[in-house]
Amino acid sequence: MTALILDDEKQSRNLIRQYLQNQFPDIIAEEASTLAEGKNYISNKSYDIIFLDINLGGGTSFDLLDEIKEINAQIIFITAHSEFAVKAFKYSAIDYLVKPIDPDEFNLAVQRAIRNAGKTSSQSIDHLQSQIKTSSVLSDKLVIPTLEGFLLTSIPSIIYCKANGNYTEIVLNDNKKITSSYTLGHFDEILTAHSFLRIHRSFLINLNKISGYKRGEGGTVVMSNGDELDVSRANKEILLQRFKT
Repeated sequence: MTALILDDEKQSRNLIRQYLQNQFPDIIAEEASTLAEGKNYISNKSYDIIFLDINLGGGTSFDLLDEIKEINAQIIFITAHSEFAVKAFKYSAIDYLVKPIDPDEFNLAVQRAIRNAGKTSSQSIDHLQSQIKTSSVLSDKLVIPTLEGFLLTSIPSIIYCKANGNYTEIVLNDNKKITSSYTLGHFDEILTAHSFLRIHRSFLINLNKISGYKRGEGGTVVMSNGDELDVSRANKEILLQRFKT
Protein backbone atom coordinates (compact mmCIF):
# COMPACT_ATOMS: atom_id res chain seq x y z
CA MET A 1 0.00 0.00 0.00
CA THR A 2 1.04 3.61 -0.52
CA ALA A 3 0.51 6.74 1.55
CA LEU A 4 1.06 10.47 1.23
CA ILE A 5 1.89 12.60 4.27
CA LEU A 6 0.89 16.20 3.58
CA ASP A 7 1.92 18.38 6.53
CA ASP A 8 3.91 21.62 6.66
CA GLU A 9 5.61 20.62 9.93
CA LYS A 10 8.66 18.42 9.40
CA GLN A 11 8.46 17.08 12.94
CA SER A 12 4.88 15.92 12.35
CA ARG A 13 5.80 14.26 9.04
CA ASN A 14 8.71 12.46 10.71
CA LEU A 15 6.48 11.21 13.52
CA ILE A 16 3.86 9.83 11.11
CA ARG A 17 6.57 8.15 9.05
CA GLN A 18 8.05 6.63 12.22
CA TYR A 19 4.66 5.28 13.33
CA LEU A 20 4.15 3.75 9.89
CA GLN A 21 7.57 2.13 9.87
CA ASN A 22 7.03 0.70 13.34
CA GLN A 23 3.48 -0.59 12.93
CA PHE A 24 2.79 -0.78 9.18
CA PRO A 25 6.15 -1.41 7.46
CA ASP A 26 4.45 -2.55 4.23
CA ILE A 27 3.00 0.93 3.63
CA ILE A 28 5.30 3.02 1.42
CA ALA A 29 5.01 6.72 2.29
CA GLU A 30 5.86 9.91 0.40
CA GLU A 31 5.86 13.43 1.83
CA ALA A 32 4.71 16.89 0.78
CA SER A 33 4.82 20.11 2.78
CA THR A 34 2.75 22.64 0.78
CA LEU A 35 -0.61 22.84 -0.97
CA ALA A 36 1.11 23.06 -4.35
CA GLU A 37 3.21 19.96 -3.69
CA GLY A 38 0.20 18.09 -2.37
CA LYS A 39 -1.90 18.95 -5.41
CA ASN A 40 0.90 17.81 -7.72
CA TYR A 41 1.34 14.49 -5.91
CA ILE A 42 -2.39 13.70 -5.70
CA SER A 43 -3.08 14.77 -9.29
CA ASN A 44 -0.36 12.53 -10.71
CA LYS A 45 -0.27 9.53 -8.40
CA SER A 46 -2.71 7.16 -6.74
CA TYR A 47 -2.53 6.61 -2.98
CA ASP A 48 -4.32 4.27 -0.62
CA ILE A 49 -4.07 6.61 2.40
CA ILE A 50 -3.48 10.37 2.66
CA PHE A 51 -2.54 12.00 5.96
CA LEU A 52 -3.80 15.53 5.49
CA ASP A 53 -2.93 18.37 7.85
CA ILE A 54 -5.69 21.00 7.99
CA ASN A 55 -3.52 24.10 8.29
CA LEU A 56 -0.97 24.33 5.50
CA GLY A 57 1.20 27.20 4.33
CA GLY A 58 -0.87 29.45 2.10
CA GLY A 59 -4.26 27.93 2.96
CA THR A 60 -6.00 24.86 4.30
CA SER A 61 -6.40 21.31 3.10
CA PHE A 62 -10.03 22.13 2.26
CA ASP A 63 -8.74 24.44 -0.48
CA LEU A 64 -7.00 21.40 -1.94
CA LEU A 65 -10.14 19.27 -1.69
CA ASP A 66 -12.15 21.99 -3.45
CA GLU A 67 -9.76 21.79 -6.41
CA ILE A 68 -9.48 18.01 -6.55
CA LYS A 69 -13.07 16.80 -6.44
CA GLU A 70 -12.48 13.05 -6.66
CA ILE A 71 -9.98 11.46 -4.29
CA ASN A 72 -10.20 7.68 -3.98
CA ALA A 73 -7.71 7.43 -1.12
CA GLN A 74 -8.76 7.05 2.50
CA ILE A 75 -8.11 10.43 4.13
CA ILE A 76 -6.97 10.81 7.72
CA PHE A 77 -7.03 14.47 8.79
CA ILE A 78 -4.45 15.86 11.18
CA THR A 79 -5.81 18.68 13.31
CA ALA A 80 -4.93 20.91 16.22
CA HIS A 81 -8.34 22.55 15.94
CA SER A 82 -10.97 23.26 18.57
CA GLU A 83 -13.61 20.88 19.89
CA PHE A 84 -15.96 22.30 17.23
CA ALA A 85 -13.83 20.87 14.44
CA VAL A 86 -13.50 17.53 16.22
CA LYS A 87 -17.31 17.24 16.48
CA ALA A 88 -17.62 18.04 12.78
CA PHE A 89 -15.25 15.18 11.95
CA LYS A 90 -17.25 12.79 14.11
CA TYR A 91 -20.53 13.75 12.41
CA SER A 92 -18.97 13.10 9.03
CA ALA A 93 -17.40 9.71 9.77
CA ILE A 94 -14.01 10.99 8.69
CA ASP A 95 -10.97 9.78 10.59
CA TYR A 96 -8.87 12.44 12.24
CA LEU A 97 -5.89 12.65 14.58
CA VAL A 98 -5.38 15.46 17.06
CA LYS A 99 -1.87 16.80 17.62
CA PRO A 100 0.12 15.60 19.47
CA ILE A 101 -0.69 12.33 17.75
CA ASP A 102 -1.43 9.41 20.05
CA PRO A 103 0.15 6.17 18.73
CA ASP A 104 -2.87 4.01 19.66
CA GLU A 105 -5.31 6.38 17.91
CA PHE A 106 -2.95 6.41 14.93
CA ASN A 107 -2.97 2.62 14.72
CA LEU A 108 -6.78 2.44 14.86
CA ALA A 109 -7.17 5.08 12.15
CA VAL A 110 -4.73 3.34 9.82
CA GLN A 111 -6.35 -0.05 10.42
CA ARG A 112 -9.73 1.41 9.44
CA ALA A 113 -8.18 3.00 6.36
CA ILE A 114 -6.68 -0.34 5.33
CA ARG A 115 -10.06 -2.07 5.72
CA ASN A 116 -11.73 0.59 3.57
CA ALA A 117 -8.99 0.85 0.95
CA GLY A 118 -10.36 1.40 -2.54
CA LYS A 119 -13.63 2.97 -1.36
CA THR A 120 -14.34 6.61 -2.07
CA SER A 121 -14.54 9.12 0.77
CA SER A 122 -15.95 11.95 -1.36
CA GLN A 123 -19.47 12.06 0.09
CA SER A 124 -18.21 11.98 3.67
CA ILE A 125 -15.73 14.76 2.89
CA ASP A 126 -18.49 16.85 1.29
CA HIS A 127 -20.55 16.40 4.44
CA LEU A 128 -17.59 17.41 6.61
CA GLN A 129 -16.95 20.57 4.59
CA SER A 130 -20.62 21.47 4.81
CA GLN A 131 -20.58 21.03 8.60
CA ILE A 132 -17.55 23.26 9.03
CA LYS A 133 -18.59 25.94 6.56
CA THR A 134 -22.05 26.32 8.06
CA SER A 135 -20.82 26.02 11.67
CA SER A 136 -23.65 23.56 12.23
CA VAL A 137 -22.33 20.48 13.99
CA LEU A 138 -25.79 19.98 15.49
CA SER A 139 -27.19 18.72 12.21
CA ASP A 140 -30.02 16.16 12.34
CA LYS A 141 -28.08 13.94 9.97
CA LEU A 142 -25.51 11.36 11.00
CA VAL A 143 -23.05 9.48 8.83
CA ILE A 144 -22.78 5.88 10.03
CA PRO A 145 -19.57 4.10 8.98
CA THR A 146 -20.17 0.48 7.98
CA LEU A 147 -18.00 -2.34 6.68
CA GLU A 148 -19.26 -1.59 3.15
CA GLY A 149 -18.83 2.21 3.31
CA PHE A 150 -21.28 4.45 5.14
CA LEU A 151 -24.97 5.29 5.44
CA LEU A 152 -26.58 8.67 6.13
CA THR A 153 -29.55 8.64 8.50
CA SER A 154 -31.75 11.06 10.42
CA ILE A 155 -30.75 11.27 14.10
CA PRO A 156 -34.38 11.46 15.35
CA SER A 157 -35.07 8.14 13.58
CA ILE A 158 -32.59 6.30 15.83
CA ILE A 159 -34.26 4.40 18.69
CA TYR A 160 -31.11 3.11 20.35
CA CYS A 161 -27.56 1.94 19.78
CA LYS A 162 -26.20 -1.34 21.11
CA ALA A 163 -22.55 -2.26 21.62
CA ASN A 164 -21.37 -5.39 19.85
CA GLY A 165 -17.67 -5.74 20.64
CA ASN A 166 -15.84 -3.06 18.64
CA TYR A 167 -18.95 -2.59 16.48
CA THR A 168 -22.28 -0.88 17.11
CA GLU A 169 -25.78 -2.02 16.13
CA ILE A 170 -28.08 0.94 15.45
CA VAL A 171 -31.83 0.34 15.59
CA LEU A 172 -34.09 2.72 13.62
CA ASN A 173 -37.81 3.57 13.67
CA ASP A 174 -38.75 0.94 11.09
CA ASN A 175 -36.80 -1.66 13.11
CA LYS A 176 -34.10 -1.57 10.47
CA LYS A 177 -30.71 -2.37 11.99
CA ILE A 178 -27.39 -0.95 10.84
CA THR A 179 -24.10 -2.44 11.98
CA SER A 180 -21.39 0.22 12.22
CA SER A 181 -17.66 -0.41 12.25
CA TYR A 182 -17.26 2.26 14.98
CA THR A 183 -17.60 1.70 18.73
CA LEU A 184 -20.53 2.74 20.91
CA GLY A 185 -18.29 5.36 22.54
CA HIS A 186 -17.95 7.12 19.20
CA PHE A 187 -21.72 7.56 18.92
CA ASP A 188 -22.07 8.44 22.60
CA GLU A 189 -19.82 11.49 22.11
CA ILE A 190 -21.91 12.71 19.18
CA LEU A 191 -25.45 11.90 20.24
CA THR A 192 -25.49 13.20 23.82
CA ALA A 193 -26.31 16.62 22.32
CA HIS A 194 -29.47 15.10 20.82
CA SER A 195 -31.20 13.76 23.97
CA PHE A 196 -29.40 10.42 23.93
CA LEU A 197 -28.26 8.81 27.19
CA ARG A 198 -25.89 5.95 27.95
CA ILE A 199 -27.98 3.78 30.30
CA HIS A 200 -25.64 0.79 30.28
CA ARG A 201 -22.20 -0.05 28.92
CA SER A 202 -24.04 -1.78 26.07
CA PHE A 203 -26.87 0.67 25.40
CA LEU A 204 -27.18 4.28 24.23
CA ILE A 205 -30.84 5.29 23.95
CA ASN A 206 -32.87 8.09 22.42
CA LEU A 207 -34.80 9.50 25.41
CA ASN A 208 -37.57 10.61 23.06
CA LYS A 209 -38.17 6.96 22.12
CA ILE A 210 -38.85 5.62 25.63
CA SER A 211 -42.39 4.33 26.11
CA GLY A 212 -41.99 3.04 29.68
CA TYR A 213 -39.78 2.01 32.57
CA LYS A 214 -39.90 -1.14 34.74
CA ARG A 215 -38.49 -1.05 38.25
CA GLY A 216 -35.69 -3.35 39.32
CA GLU A 217 -32.12 -3.27 40.62
CA GLY A 218 -31.26 -1.05 37.72
CA GLY A 219 -34.56 -1.35 36.00
CA THR A 220 -35.53 -1.78 32.37
CA VAL A 221 -36.59 0.75 29.76
CA VAL A 222 -39.19 -0.13 27.17
CA MET A 223 -38.44 1.50 23.83
CA SER A 224 -40.94 2.64 21.20
CA ASN A 225 -40.41 -0.54 19.16
CA GLY A 226 -41.12 -2.76 22.19
CA ASP A 227 -37.50 -3.70 22.93
CA GLU A 228 -36.66 -3.86 26.64
CA LEU A 229 -33.17 -2.73 27.62
CA ASP A 230 -31.37 -3.13 30.94
CA VAL A 231 -30.36 -0.04 32.89
CA SER A 232 -27.20 -0.29 34.99
CA ARG A 233 -27.40 0.59 38.68
CA ALA A 234 -24.88 3.39 38.12
CA ASN A 235 -27.07 5.03 35.47
CA LYS A 236 -30.49 4.40 37.02
CA GLU A 237 -30.68 7.68 38.96
CA ILE A 238 -29.37 9.69 36.00
CA LEU A 239 -32.15 8.23 33.84
CA LEU A 240 -34.90 8.79 36.39
CA GLN A 241 -33.75 12.39 36.99
CA ARG A 242 -34.30 13.13 33.29
CA PHE A 243 -37.99 12.26 33.66
CA LYS A 244 -38.73 14.05 36.92
CA THR A 245 -41.11 17.01 36.60
